[in-house]
Amino acid sequence: MSIALEVVIMGDTVRIDANITNYDGTAYDPDSQSIQLYQPNGTASGAALITPTKTAIGRYTQEVTIPSAAGTPAGRWYVRWACTSGTKISTGNIYFDVKP
Repeated sequence: MSIALEVVIMGDTVRIDANITNYDGTAYDPDSQSIQLYQPNGTASGAALITPTKTAIGRYTQEVTIPSAAGTPAGRWYVRWACTSGTKISTGNIYFDVKP
């Protein structure tokens, strides 16, 4: 699933929420998770985050700070949230526009 957020200013911190369900819509907790921020050109920005905060079964939240260093590109950024359960991997992208 892909979700578009509002415009984000460089240096801002955004909160990403995930509702993790199986194919029939039942919430579950995956074995592991990885949340990675990507620049408009598809390059990963910083290290992947692996310890989101659990708020309920299958519900997690993670804060991600958009870089503000010189040379940080404006444009359509995204966060890829990946979940692993056993040998199965599921991913979802959250898109947002970054401006200086």
